[in-house]
Amino acid sequence: MFYVKEHVEFSEACFERFQKPENRDLCISVDLNTLPSEYGKALIRIVMDGMSHGDGKEAVELAAPMLYQYLIGPMMAVSRKLALYIEDCSENNLPEDVILAHISNSIYAVLLDGLDRTNRALCNSSKPEPYCTISVAVVFYRHIYTANMGDSPIYLMDLNTQNKELIP
Repeated sequence: MFYVKEHVEFSEACFERFQKPENRDLCISVDLNTLPSEYGKALIRIVMDGMSHGDGKEAVELAAPMLYQYLIGPMMAVSRKLALYIEDCSENNLPEDVILAHISNSIYAVLLDGLDRTNRALCNSSKPEPYCTISVAVVFYRHIYTANMGDSPIYLMDLNTQNKELIP
């Protein structure tokens, strides 16, 4: 499932709040640092939750390098290309909606392919029941792009009011 939210400021406090190092969860945080500061942050946040009915910790440890190979590496490459694209578009006065459409298509292509390849690799592994859920948020050009595999939802949370909004 994919969702785009405009003009998001990402809070590290929100990400750190859900880290639980004593269990089967794993959080990965990657700052892409590809955008000039006026375009906002560029980063990836991933939360993996190993399923309790199997070897969830082993599944998470198996999935992490796959995510680096299939999702994080390609997202880093795409973010560098998008940063150049944004600069070029700004110089040529292209409309914002054209820029955002290209960014969205590029990011979702990487998210979909990365999660699909990770899922197939987990299913084809020799480990018995390597099940884990994966939730990914990519912040780029003042927007957040999300995807998840499994039943772990992603929420947007207002840290001032503690209100949270389920991302469909």
